[in-house]
Parts: sequence; C-alpha cells; structure tokens
Amino acid sequence: GGFAVPLAKTEVSYEDEDTILVGTDFGPGSMTNSGYARTARRWRRGQPLEEAELVFEGEAGDVSAHQWRDYNRRGFVYDWRARSVSFFERVYEVRPISPQAAEGFQQLPVPRRCSVHSFADQLVLELEEDFAPPGGASFVSGSVVAAPLAAFLAGEATEWRTLFEPNTNRSVSEVIRTRDGLVLQVLDAVKPQLVVYLYSKDGKWTQAVGQETTEIASVSVKAVDGLGCNHVWLWKQTMLQPATLYVAEVGGGPLELKELKSTARKFNPEGLEASQRWARSKDGTLVPYFLVSHTGEARARPTILYGYGGFGVSLTPRYMSTKGVAWLSKGGAYAIANIRGGGEFGPMWHRNATGEGRHLSFEDFAAVAEDLVATGVTTAGQLGAVGGSNGGLLVGNMLVQYPRLFAAIACDAPLLDMKRYTQLLAGASWIAEYGDPSNATDWEWLRNYSPYHNVDEEVEYPAVLFKTSSADDRVHPGHARKMTERLLVENPASANDTWFFEATEGGHASPTLRQRAFGEALKYRFFGRYLGLDVDGPAS
Repeated sequence: GGFAVPLAKTEVSYEDEDTILVGTDFGPGSMTNSGYARTARRWRRGQPLEEAELVFEGEAGDVSAHQWRDYNRRGFVYDWRARSVSFFERVYEVRPISPQAAEGFQQLPVPRRCSVHSFADQLVLELEEDFAPPGGASFVSGSVVAAPLAAFLAGEATEWRTLFEPNTNRSVSEVIRTRDGLVLQVLDAVKPQLVVYLYSKDGKWTQAVGQETTEIASVSVKAVDGLGCNHVWLWKQTMLQPATLYVAEVGGGPLELKELKSTARKFNPEGLEASQRWARSKDGTLVPYFLVSHTGEARARPTILYGYGGFGVSLTPRYMSTKGVAWLSKGGAYAIANIRGGGEFGPMWHRNATGEGRHLSFEDFAAVAEDLVATGVTTAGQLGAVGGSNGGLLVGNMLVQYPRLFAAIACDAPLLDMKRYTQLLAGASWIAEYGDPSNATDWEWLRNYSPYHNVDEEVEYPAVLFKTSSADDRVHPGHARKMTERLLVENPASANDTWFFEATEGGHASPTLRQRAFGEALKYRFFGRYLGLDVDGPAS
C-alpha cells in the first residue's frame, strides 16, 4: 500500500523506499500559528498515520518545520532539519549518514537568510545576507559559495570557493544539481543566463561553458536525473512564442539544445513586438518593465500593467497565451513591471521594499504607469492595472494612492486590511515581509499602505474589480469582501464602478479550470469596458 494523508498543508520526504518523513495536521499543537506543519514524523509503509514516530519539532511561533533525507552524489547521504523562524529566515541542522555516520544533528553556523544545498562533501550556500565565516573570508549577499561541509562543521580552517558573485544587474534565481556539478540560473538585467560548474573527484570546482542571451525570454532548468547524469530539461519561452522543451548535456563544450516539443501557439504574434524599457522611480532608481505592443501605427492604446513586487519573486517574460487571445489580438498592449520587492536584481532589490520601505514598490509601479503615458503607449484614461495576492495589495494601493493614473484596476485574491492580516489564515507568516500591526511602530507605516484604511469618501476612484475565492486558504476572502463593502457604502461616487466576484472552488491561485476561464473572461471584459477595447470583436 501507499501513503494517504487527509487534506491538510503537508510536507513529505522519502527516508527510504518504505518510510517517509511527514509533516501534516496531527491535531492540536501540531501546526504553527501560520498554519503549517510544526512537527516531522517517521511514517512506515502500512503503519497508521497516527502512530508515526515524532522525530523533530519546531516552535509554535515558527512559520514551519521540516526534516528530510538527501541522497547526494558520490555516496554521501545527509539528514537535514530546518525551522523557518520567519518567512525568509531558517535555522538548519544536519546529520551526515554516509559514508561516515554522525551520532546526532549539528546546527549549521550560517546566516539565517540563505538557502542551503549540498553536493557530495560540499556545502553550497545561496546567500541572502553578507557572510563572514571563520578564517577571514567574506562574501556579499547574493553570492553562491561552497566549502567542505565536514571541515566547516568541525570549526576547521576552510577554503571557500565563490561560484557566483552578484553585481548591480546580475542575480541567481535557482541552483540545480546534476551528477557532476551545478547549473546556476542567473538573471542579467532580467535576461536569462546559465552558469555551469563541475566538481571533480579530487575536490575542485571548475567553471564550464554555460549560456548567455540578450533575448527577452524566460528559461527554466531541471535535472533529468540529478544523481545519474548531467542532462537537463530546459524550457524556453518568450512573450510571443510558446514554451519549447529542450534537453541538453551540461559540463562539456558549448551547450547543445535538442528540441523535443513545443506547446501550441494560442494567438498570431504577427504585428506584435516585445521590448524592455526603463522608468525612473521617485527616488531616481531605474525600474525595468517589459512591454508587448503593436508595430506600425504609433498611437495610444488600451494597456494593462501587471505587477507583483514582493517576497523576492522575479517576473520574467512568459508566453502571453490568454492575454494574447483576449487582449493583444484585439488591439491592446500589455506591460509587466519589475518593481522593487521582487528578486530580479538580488536580495536587496527585495529587502529594500519590505516593511517600512514598502512604499518603494508602489512608487516604482506608479513610475512605470507614468512612463507608459509619457512615451505615448497609452493614456491615463486607457490604462489599467492588475495584480493578485501580494500584487492585490500593490494595485489596491494604486486605487487609493494613485487613482488618477488608472481608469480601471483588477484586484485578485488581495491583501487589503493590513491591520488584521496576521489574524487571518497564513497571514502571520508574512510579518517579515510587511511588519507586525500589533507593534505600534510597525503599524505607523502599515497604516499608510493599508488600502482598507485609506479609502476617502471624497475621492472618485477608478473602476475596480475585486476577485476572490471562498476556498482560499492563504489570503482570506474577507479582505476583498470588506473593501468592496467600504467602497460601496462610504464612496457613493465610485459605487457604480465597483465590482466583486467570489469563486467557490479551488484555492488561493488555483481555481478549477472552469472557474479560471470564467474569471479570465470576466477580467478582460471588465478592462475592455473601462479602457475602451472591444474584446468581443475580431482580432485586429
């Protein structure tokens, strides 16, 4: 028999073929205040779940706690534990299993803001803050570094190797392990690169041929068999060309991509072009954005601007399947803003816009909106904004702080009441991103960007569509419900142009396909109505 877990937020990892380490809802005390697993238990095949042995336990105030086994390269096996003490901070413990087993777990003396990997006998760190290990070396935030794990744990003088050092334009988005090395997915001014390192049997890191491009594209890499070969799957897509799957072997000469399959084209890209532009934010920072517009006649068009700007999430140019069918092919333009709060330029691009600095995300997005108008792409009367989840907080602030920049705003699964967000569902896990409203100092800045608390009955707001789901287990639908009610009751001037839709299935960002199709159609019909585009007509 297999392993069946009741519906709950769950983490699993195989310890061996008949045993898994599981974190799930075991009843009172087994989940953190944020709603994630607080314990890890050893569950053997055929054993009732309630009899699984407790092997690790975090604190109730942690975001989550995990334990997993890592069958690594060249015979190395490790057991790992991690307590996520905040959304971005983790405390790691490790116990070597093979080739030489240790008696117990040992805490890893590394910064809390980093991602930890291992490769054979090596410890590999993706740093999200500066790090000065014993021995005099120092590494800046955003670096990827490696050193012998056993020597580091023993406190011995350790030789560290820098595998990646960031600059103002370059950052690492992911580290992928193959049989003989690492593939680093890198963004250079939000354009994809691959950096490849091989690890020799005598313990040396050597850089191999990777891949660079100036193309406006997204590239995603996964190992075919990280323990057995050096081949990787590589998906590549542009805003106008659908994803193509390739396979390639890394670590030899130049990367040779063998095309396997492409997804179907959803719309005709003829007459459309993608470009990268830059806007200057209020404090002088240059903020990039991607734009898909029409070639030929230069005229202002109905335009939608999308943003997220949070949790270090990078927005790369992906195929615009639904957007192409429902908006671009009808004559509209579409822009994606790479604002602060994201991860496009490394950890500080994100961290500068957390907490008290959150206003920088909003100022960046407003700057892109102003640039779209100033360069003739659109007009304020033809410009819409869209964002979901944390992006819902973003466009919620566009609604209440920058109402004259937009004619319509679609606000999906949003956070809008920043006074009570920590009391709803997973909200407590986001304190490291936004701040703690129960702290008077934090509330001073949270109050300034809590859309629910900044509705002004004297202001005529743009048309707005709030979308949420009754089944959202991450952002409570109450945010959208109460914001809609406040606008309808306290802002009569905007009441006729305030819309609300609540799905009844799915989850935070994953409604059923049927409801997703309905929601997308609803959104583009809304934008068509208020931005002046006939979305029901033929392709332009």
